[in-house]
Amino acid sequence: MLPEVQQAGRRAVQQHREAGDFVAIVTGATRYVAEPVAAELGIEHVICSELEIEGGRFTGRVVEPLCYGSGKVERTSRIAERHGFRLEEAVFYSDSITDLPLLEVVHAPVVINPDRRLRRVAQKRGWPIETW
Repeated sequence: MLPEVQQAGRRAVQQHREAGDFVAIVTGATRYVAEPVAAELGIEHVICSELEIEGGRFTGRVVEPLCYGSGKVERTSRIAERHGFRLEEAVFYSDSITDLPLLEVVHAPVVINPDRRLRRVAQKRGWPIETW
């Protein structure tokens, strides 16, 4: 994943950090993919899909909800509440139509290199579309 991180993305993270914003990676991937990216970017918080572990071993099951679709909204809402803000005040960047539930909740959805379906929705709703 690290070679895929664009300079514009690094700049966006830095700008949010400098503004004092709460910065997190929110992904459907597991922490084993997300945490190295977060570390590279200096992002403290990772909201992701969790794999169930019992007795120090993976069970092959995920911890519900999966960080995908409405599950991503639920997981992100929990951390927002713990850190004293609401999703309706947040900025969220995405490239995928599968993130539409979270994009519809936040104050400022930003669409980056969107898939075809997300591009259509963003154009219809007047959301910013950026190419990184």
